[in-house]
Amino acid sequence: MKRNIVTYILIALFAFVSNAQGIDTEAIKSFVAQSPEEYKNLADRFVQADSTFTVDELTKVYYGAPFYKDFTFGKYDTQLAELYDNAESAAEFDVVYLVAQKALNENPTSFDLTVKAIGGACNGTDQSAQAQLENLRTRYANIYTVISFSGNGVQPEDPIYVTSQSDMLKYLAHCYGAVEILGESAIMDCKAIKVNRIDGDNMKEAIIYVKIIN
Repeated sequence: MKRNIVTYILIALFAFVSNAQGIDTEAIKSFVAQSPEEYKNLADRFVQADSTFTVDELTKVYYGAPFYKDFTFGKYDTQLAELYDNAESAAEFDVVYLVAQKALNENPTSFDLTVKAIGGACNGTDQSAQAQLENLRTRYANIYTVISFSGNGVQPEDPIYVTSQSDMLKYLAHCYGAVEILGESAIMDCKAIKVNRIDGDNMKEAIIYVKIIN
């Protein structure tokens, strides 16, 4: 059984607060286009698991990723999802980790890929993978923080911002306890996602508003 990796990232929970700030997509897109070297420096710090980031810097790193020419989104999503969902043995989780890291080399700010890399390292036997866990957990916490600050997701005027469908699904599961997507619809300029979520010992339906930047 997969270990509950949320145990490892409780340090990120402080970010789930009411002071959501929204995301100025055009300003971030302009920053990446006009200052690619500065963006690369921020991205390099992120990959090194810098724990001194400000929320503003993390916002630029995470939400600027879709606009940075050297990053590739979605290339390994189908392959990795199949490996991760079907992995049972330690050897299979070692493969999950290797593919996840390969994908992270091309898309280092992905929340979904980071979760899968952590899952592979925790459940496999590759010592080099386990040596990267502290790095991966810090990166997880950094992404969790910036998504949490982007919006509360309770109203369509204040949606949660993510950079991919896969990041949305992972964040809803980890932050809201969503275990099933019941449906979605478009409202204003975001998605209204109806989920079945864990609420104490019961299941409860909820609608969460999300905007995907890409």
